[in-house]
Parts: sequence; structure tokens; C-alpha cells
Amino acid sequence: MAKFALCINTQDAPVAVQVAAGLSMVPIEQLFFTTPTRLIDRAFCETDRSTLQLLPYIVLKSEDQKIFCYHRGDAGAEDRLHGKLSIGLGGHVDISPEGDSSLYEVLIDETEREFAEETGILANPILGGHSVFKFTDFLVDFNDDVGSVHLGLLTSYWASDSEIAIMREEKGIVEKGSFMTLAELRAPEVHARLENWSRVIVDNM
Repeated sequence: MAKFALCINTQDAPVAVQVAAGLSMVPIEQLFFTTPTRLIDRAFCETDRSTLQLLPYIVLKSEDQKIFCYHRGDAGAEDRLHGKLSIGLGGHVDISPEGDSSLYEVLIDETEREFAEETGILANPILGGHSVFKFTDFLVDFNDDVGSVHLGLLTSYWASDSEIAIMREEKGIVEKGSFMTLAELRAPEVHARLENWSRVIVDNM
């Protein structure tokens, strides 16, 4: 059965994204969320550099300033990342805006769904119906086979101790997770094993 991913044309990406050098973080401007999108069979877009798959990338933080880090399991859809360490939760978006739904709303809904699936934490909207998630930066890596066909949208979630106490990992996807200090993530033996997007986030914290 075909799997689909929500994509934009690479040429429609913001200019700052297109000219980003190497592995980069680029601030997101609200205008981006008016960019045309389409669902594309992942059998094609995984190797097609003319399109960028949109991926919410969620960093989970604890009250004591630690960051959740895990091993990517073999059941993950992106086999090129299996075994890597990651601080980014989330996954491909396989629905597109329809009717009154905006791109921003679709991305937020998918972020909340993926986060719940991978951690067991229900990030309910705050009073007034606004999501706790806010997209802050693009994650760009055109020099990498995986990065060249994906565009990350960085967001964060601060979990309470009670939420962390009931966390559960999605089997085969999120494995051997633990909360680590920034110093621990920057240690050479850990830093070298981080996937590229995670590494650039750690380097910019």
C-alpha cells in the first residue's frame, strides 16, 4: 500500500532556506504557511530533490532543563536513520489542507498526533483552543541524502514531571530513551551519533 507525504516544491521554499549553507537552522516566517502543498507517493519523493517533505520535529524537554534523546528503532519509516540517536520526535505528514483547514492547522494537528503516539503524552490545547506547539525554525541539510528531500519544522514541548512519569515509547520507533543534559549531548561519543538535525539543534542551544 502506497504511503504519501505532504510536500512543497523545493523552488517554493523560502529564499533563506534555499541559500542556507550546509546543515542549518533558519527562522520560520508566518508567510511560509501559505506555500502550496501536495501529497506525493513516498516511493518517488524520498529521492526527488525537486520536492521537500514537511516534517514537524519536536524536542521534548523536562522541568530540570534536560532533553529527551532516544535511539531510532528499525520500525521507523526512514531506514537511513535507523540506529541513530535523535532528540526529534514526530514524523511524516500524510494529509493535506482541505476546506477551511490551513497548512498551519494541519501541521499542528499532525504534530500533536505524532507526539501522543511516540510518547503517550497528550499535549492538549491551552485555554482558548491554541496549541502548545509553535514552529520556530526550519531544519535544513541539502548536503545529505535524507536532508535534501525533507524540511524540518522545529518545535518544543516542556513536559511536567507527572507527564514524564507516565511516558511510554512507541515500540520499534522510539527506543532506549532518556533525558540528558546539554553537556551530555555535546560529549563526543554522543554528539557523533546524533542524526544531523538533532546535532544542529544541540550546537545552537
